Amino acid sequence: LSKCIKCYACRQACPMCYCRRCIVDCNQPQWVNTSSHTLGNFEWNIVRAFHLAGRCVECGNCDRSCPVNIPLRLLNRRMAKEVFDAFDHFSGMSTNQEPVLASFKKDDPETFIL
Repeated sequence: LSKCIKCYACRQACPMCYCRRCIVDCNQPQWVNTSSHTLGNFEWNIVRAFHLAGRCVECGNCDRSCPVNIPLRLLNRRMAKEVFDAFDHFSGMSTNQEPVLASFKKDDPETFIL
């Protein structure tokens, strides 16, 4: 991820990025540092990977659009494996299925959300 120049081409090319306003475009508060350095690159790519977890369908647009050839699909594939192992959820199987990390149930036995 150190090669990342934070051009956000991966975000623009991704059919599963649908936020009206991306977290990197928010500057009050600024959640993700916009400068291209090791920590900022790590933050951006990890935040994006978590955001796509349970939604990425491995179309490869992120890999093809990256001007410095970072294999982002590998990170997304790893996140998909973690999501499947933890939640038995596999992306792209149903158009009605909500993204696993973007939803919660009020009757969830875990108390960490409420």
